[in-house]
Amino acid sequence: QSIKTGQANLRVAYGNVIPNPIVGGGSSAVNGPRIDTRTLNPGDPLPINKFNGYFIQVYQELPIFNFNQGDISLYRATLRQLKSQVVAQENIIQQEVSSSYQKVLAARQKIQTYQEKLLNDSNEVARLSRRSYEVGQSDITSTLLTQQANIQIRNQYLDAVNTYQQAFTDLEQSIGTTLQ
Repeated sequence: QSIKTGQANLRVAYGNVIPNPIVGGGSSAVNGPRIDTRTLNPGDPLPINKFNGYFIQVYQELPIFNFNQGDISLYRATLRQLKSQVVAQENIIQQEVSSSYQKVLAARQKIQTYQEKLLNDSNEVARLSRRSYEVGQSDITSTLLTQQANIQIRNQYLDAVNTYQQAFTDLEQSIGTTLQ
């Protein structure tokens, strides 16, 4: 909207380079000089000297050669600045969308790694550690540490899911619409 306003102001400045003359016209009625009433006979009507005339007037704004160079330069510079700001804003939006998309991809890859390998491996190690304790081959401390590590892996997986959801939300905000 600012660009459109600047363009309109520039057009007005160009239009004001040549001043607009103002033309006026009309008629005028003026009472003339008094007539000496001493020369009139009694009962004669009083004569009135009335002058009727027509006129045309032309007004011209001075200086005649004001080319509005200052205003034109100002509006041109303002338009260049606004167009540069639009390009800069587009670059910022592209960077935000690209960054958000890369975060979504990284979070998705992390979740996939947990789902395909880490969760199953951690669960299997915890199961074997529990079985080792049940048959007497390991003590309770190592079994509890293994179980605790399994729970930490699952918590990290949930954090990765949360990170993915946040990255997806950031992507939607940078695009300006919801994704399905």
